[in-house]
Amino acid sequence: MIRHPKNKGKLSLKIEQPPLTAFPLLNAAHHNPHDIDALLLPELLDTNLAPALGFMIHDVVTQSVTPPLYWGGDPVVPMTAYINCAVHATMIGRTFSLLSSSTPSADGKTEDEILAAASELPPELKLLIHAEFMTYQRQRRRLWQHAVSPVFVKALLSGREAEPGSLFAAAIIVLGCWHTIVSASPPVKGRGKDFVWYDGTFNDVSWGPHDLERALHQTSHLPTNNWDVAALKANERNWGSLPPEYVPLECIKVLDRARLHANTGGPDLTSAEIIDLVFQVLDHSKSPQDHSQWVVKATESWKDKVKNSWQTP
Repeated sequence: MIRHPKNKGKLSLKIEQPPLTAFPLLNAAHHNPHDIDALLLPELLDTNLAPALGFMIHDVVTQSVTPPLYWGGDPVVPMTAYINCAVHATMIGRTFSLLSSSTPSADGKTEDEILAAASELPPELKLLIHAEFMTYQRQRRRLWQHAVSPVFVKALLSGREAEPGSLFAAAIIVLGCWHTIVSASPPVKGRGKDFVWYDGTFNDVSWGPHDLERALHQTSHLPTNNWDVAALKANERNWGSLPPEYVPLECIKVLDRARLHANTGGPDLTSAEIIDLVFQVLDHSKSPQDHSQWVVKATESWKDKVKNSWQTP
């Protein structure tokens, strides 16, 4: 985020297209989403990774028009968009978690044993270890700034009418790295609240893990019966001056899982576990107004149909 040039109390998010070198990884993740963890490991310290992930998730989570119910539009999100969102958000969450986790020792030593052995190393080797540690810290901060924090601001810290994709992505990031976030030392800090969709700015406000946790739990108060657009429009005469807040059933269900995960002691979910959960949520969220998009021939799996139509970068 950068300070808005015309308003000192506002922040703007600068999104730059990443170098093309990042796209093979993104493409591989779309074709093998269960293997995202393994795909990320060799690329964790690539300086292009954080801006690439931020760029790929931006359009999915950023509202660019007036919420559709205000003008009689159709806010239903197609299934492929949820799949794309799930892949990108899983990459973001798992990257943050992997950058914060120690690699298991090849000979089975515990972390305490490794630290005890490291304390006896010569000073020059300690400096090398510290330099490597700081490299991971810098990459984690870069990812937080480019990809994690903007999603949380738009989904959880900007009031009603959040873009459905931002709610879906935020929940998946929580599943992939929540316990890593709340246990981070030093504590993570974010900037920006109250995203304004029509000029892309935020209020310049700082927040921390406790603010984020409170905002996540407040999603339990989102309307759970406003996902049927046909029913909402049929009852349009009773809207009054303010249309109801449309919250897709897919978002409600994955947010339920995210809050449950945040209330447990961990660990964070792996990429395979997240993707399996997403398929389960999507399968259970099929609703009447989505029927033309969801129902496939009885002779083929809807999962295969979606997988074949993924929009690769």
